[in-house]
Amino acid sequence: MKPFINKLSFRDMCVVLKEQRGWRQAYDFFEWMKLQLPYTPSVIAYTILLRTYGQAGKFNLAEEALSEMLEAGVEPDEVTGGVMIDAYARWQHFDDMLEFYEAMRQRRLIPSVPVFKTLIASLYKAERFADAILLWEDLLEEKLELSAMVCILMFNVFRKEGRFEEALQVFQMMQAAGHQPDEIMYNMAISLFGKLSRYNPCFGPIRLGQGALAHATVPALLILINVDMSSCYICTFSSNS
Repeated sequence: MKPFINKLSFRDMCVVLKEQRGWRQAYDFFEWMKLQLPYTPSVIAYTILLRTYGQAGKFNLAEEALSEMLEAGVEPDEVTGGVMIDAYARWQHFDDMLEFYEAMRQRRLIPSVPVFKTLIASLYKAERFADAILLWEDLLEEKLELSAMVCILMFNVFRKEGRFEEALQVFQMMQAAGHQPDEIMYNMAISLFGKLSRYNPCFGPIRLGQGALAHATVPALLILINVDMSSCYICTFSSNS
């Protein structure tokens, strides 16, 4: 090491560790770092190292570092968990990702909203919809903020699973959270309402929120018109009978 390196504080060493460009350089620097007087086992240093290993797909080294961290009496935090989940997701190690997520929950470590998005997006891409639904239920149980992307993903998960009522619940939750669905989502919601015959006879087909009709495509508008005309016909027939 260069002479000035020996004068670094622990915080400075963490900065240098973060700046290492490759996993091997990070490994070598961390081994040297542990021999220095300012060093004390820290979740910050280990998390930086885990991020480098995870980005390179060096999971054996990452798991060894985790074991070493625990043996040193250092508990992982939510950031550490998020780093590992991001790494597993990046390399499509979905079973390991879910196993690590469960380990986090056992320690009462709650992933952040962006980490939940990574989890659900990865499972959606892998078409593991049942697992995505379980994570969605955990997210709701923790009363975390609903992001627009998570709502879009879960709307499509329930839609593809044929659970249309739950898909529409997600749609409404998305609106309640202040997120504006896009044109594609509006049209899919209109289609689901039509399939479920969810409309108020004679008083308009469905209530999707302000601006819904402005986002609807021609096929979707035809669904609305057909539903509305049918419901009005039924209403008129019932009144005359």
